[in-house]
Amino acid sequence: MKEKSNNKFKSLLATTSVLGMISYASAMGAVSSIPFANADIGNQATLTYQTLGGVDKLVQSNIVITTINQTYALNLEPNRTTTITKGQNAIFNHTLTNLGNGPDSFLITNSYLAGRGVKIYLDVNNNGIIDGNETEIPLVDGKRTISGVGAFETRSILVVVPTSVTDTGPSVTGNITAASIGDSSKTKLVTETINFTANANVGVYKALSSASGASDVAREVTVYLKVYNDSLTAGSAFALKDELNTKFEYLENSATWQDFNSNTVVPLTDTFSAEGITYSVVTNANNKKEINFGLDTVVPFSIESTGGLLSFKVRVKQNENIGTIPNKASFEFNDTVETITKDSNTVNYTVLKYVKAEFTGDTVTNAQAGQEIRFVNVFKNTANAPEIYNLAVADKFFPVGTTFRMMLQSPGQNEKPVLDNNGDGIIDTGIVGINEVINVVLYAQLPQNIANPQPNYTVKKIATSTFTPAYNVNAIDTLNTITAATVDLTNIDSLSTNANAPGKGLGPEASPVTQKSLNPGETTNFVLHVNNTSSYITDTFKLEVSTKPDFSNLVMPTGVSVKFKISGGVESTVTSAILPNTSQRVDAEVSVALNTVAQTVPLYFRVTSLTTGARDTKYDAMTINAIRNVSITPNNTSSTYAGGTVIYTHTVKNNGNVKEGDGSSSNIFLVLSETKSWAASDIFLDTNGNGVFDLGVDTPFGDFATINGLNPGQEVKIFTRVVASIGAPAGDNNITTITPNVSQGTYSVPATVTVATDTTTILAEDLTIIKGQKLSPTENYTTSPQRSNPGGTIYYKIEIKNNGAIDATNVKIKDTVPFYTTQYHKTGVSSPGEGTDYVASYIVIDSNGTAGAFKVAETQPGLGKRGDIVANVGTLKPKERAILYFQVKIDEVPTSLPSGDA
Repeated sequence: MKEKSNNKFKSLLATTSVLGMISYASAMGAVSSIPFANADIGNQATLTYQTLGGVDKLVQSNIVITTINQTYALNLEPNRTTTITKGQNAIFNHTLTNLGNGPDSFLITNSYLAGRGVKIYLDVNNNGIIDGNETEIPLVDGKRTISGVGAFETRSILVVVPTSVTDTGPSVTGNITAASIGDSSKTKLVTETINFTANANVGVYKALSSASGASDVAREVTVYLKVYNDSLTAGSAFALKDELNTKFEYLENSATWQDFNSNTVVPLTDTFSAEGITYSVVTNANNKKEINFGLDTVVPFSIESTGGLLSFKVRVKQNENIGTIPNKASFEFNDTVETITKDSNTVNYTVLKYVKAEFTGDTVTNAQAGQEIRFVNVFKNTANAPEIYNLAVADKFFPVGTTFRMMLQSPGQNEKPVLDNNGDGIIDTGIVGINEVINVVLYAQLPQNIANPQPNYTVKKIATSTFTPAYNVNAIDTLNTITAATVDLTNIDSLSTNANAPGKGLGPEASPVTQKSLNPGETTNFVLHVNNTSSYITDTFKLEVSTKPDFSNLVMPTGVSVKFKISGGVESTVTSAILPNTSQRVDAEVSVALNTVAQTVPLYFRVTSLTTGARDTKYDAMTINAIRNVSITPNNTSSTYAGGTVIYTHTVKNNGNVKEGDGSSSNIFLVLSETKSWAASDIFLDTNGNGVFDLGVDTPFGDFATINGLNPGQEVKIFTRVVASIGAPAGDNNITTITPNVSQGTYSVPATVTVATDTTTILAEDLTIIKGQKLSPTENYTTSPQRSNPGGTIYYKIEIKNNGAIDATNVKIKDTVPFYTTQYHKTGVSSPGEGTDYVASYIVIDSNGTAGAFKVAETQPGLGKRGDIVANVGTLKPKERAILYFQVKIDEVPTSLPSGDA
């Protein structure tokens, strides 16, 4: 049924011929890897290795930055030819594309004679028609300016060329030239040809209701095909064929024909034939939807508008990949002399990049105080283009003091550090492909002291698109419950050696766990084991003793003293740091002064965590006797490098009630022994009594008769000097034992003596890493920022050094070919070299400066690719260096926009 309509699609009416529309939308989303001007290329290398005992370590290098310079290039296309009747306007559509990597402006000129009155318009909506809101580009000094065209953005222009009935010759030709303002040497020219005809001149031009859009949803687009005849002769047997791109989905029975002469609108079914109009939709041999439309007659040009408008609807499929979807129609007609075959203009629908992702959180049921929890968050890029997402941690409803760190993990790969891959100063995912899945692993290190644990702690990760910063997805990690820290104080054995060690469990006990007897002047040890029964906390504990189970009185009876000693003799009221599920031996040194009254003294030992508040008490007791005693205290520990010296301080004391070591009543000689051949030691007396070893003042010492022995209760300071030889192996321990050899002399009973030990450890490794860069083989490497053009080469040098005194094992240098670049080397060169124009390679230089042979890095992506570079250095000895060289080529700026199939 025909419907009257006053809408003649004024925006599509023209008594002119339009040949060829090409409409491009902004293609920045379609070319996501363009090396844009002022973008930063930069990342950091990592060094991994194992220390003595197999402890894994990771060190990150400095970041080096190269900023991309701006380039200038353009394209203007295509050349156009049209056939019209003299006296009509010819309209040509061209597409100007900024092929530089930054914003630019362009000057447009034409070669037509000034008197012809050529006008040029910006086709804002890319439909090939001069709409009401589109005005002429002003002409200034013979030139027109198109400003503010972003990198790889396009502008559609319409050139209107008037003709006259007095024009001579069969045709008119002119040129349109575009020139970059950023670099005036960059120009592009197209040619326009107008052919005149006296026969029927039927034309078709095609337009879309929308020239671009993202495919996050299926988008409906109306296709317009205007049929016109600008001659004074009727055309006949008009037949149009429009083969749709497979990325367009045809909407059934959506077509209409509007006859401009009769001002009627005819709805068209997909099989229509009536009143000189035919319309059908079929699936052709190319498996594409094909639109077929026919008219018996296209009336000649007159004062009234002629021809009409065919329209139908298509849908751009959801999730379609970025790119351009081109479409054009072909048609034929009889011009009264012959059958003419032509194509309409090509219209382009650009599928723009959109961002969309899924981010799934994780739940951990239970954790203990001090535990590092691992949450695995699954991230999937569900958009239509690769994308980089910045990562951040927010809304951290976790115990105060919890720290967080992130790692990335690709399927089947090891975890790697989260780095800033695009140089914006924020850690990110790196490039995630379409439908690619990666794990964003969040580690939460719980604090050791958690007061009043609560259920259901949460933390949020935010992944923010770098293409569309307003878009982000979140993942929530949940920890259901937390278990507090615990400690257990036992006697004699630790829980690791004896699961039922004396004193196991919370005390105090009803009766003494351990009871000892000693004489006045004597010192004994209660061997305590502080068992850190927390699984994840390295904890330190306060040591206390009392004669009361409630610790209401911390004063020992007269003549009785208690000292806590750890680490082989160091006096302290606090333990060293105790690893989870391990223990530390603590010697509770109980001393009884001379003439102390015999009695039984209850000893309640208590340990309290300085971090978590965990506590345990154990009940022991002591019965006092009397006996001769000479002691050397304390036991010491320290460290030095090979070739170094350590001074230890000791106290030798007569704890008995008789004089010792005067050479008459008894003798005391100090005897030294070592456990390792690389250690040598000797003893000095603190001659001036200042407690500090003074070389040349304090004298060698060994026989107490030289100082007339020790009276009861008297003590002297001595120093042991331990020298480590140059070849002492790093990490090795030597124990020096100082024994007081006390003779029985004139006394009826032998003296009790205690020895002291000095434990000396040789220090180990210390590795560093520095990354440098340069832009040509002849330059020096630097850590300073650089600037380079697209297509330029960046040479990287990563140097590591072992500054310590022990071998570092399983040493690996790791780096990644940065975003906007690919690995580069001379074509055909596969042997290692000095880093210039060769494959990624490394070299080890020994402590004497002698370089070994170059080796090819065991892992590298290869020429023209992006990925990880790994050099498996292996063992790096003290003072040795290793250097990894590789180079990358900055991506070239593409010379054209991507497009789909026609």
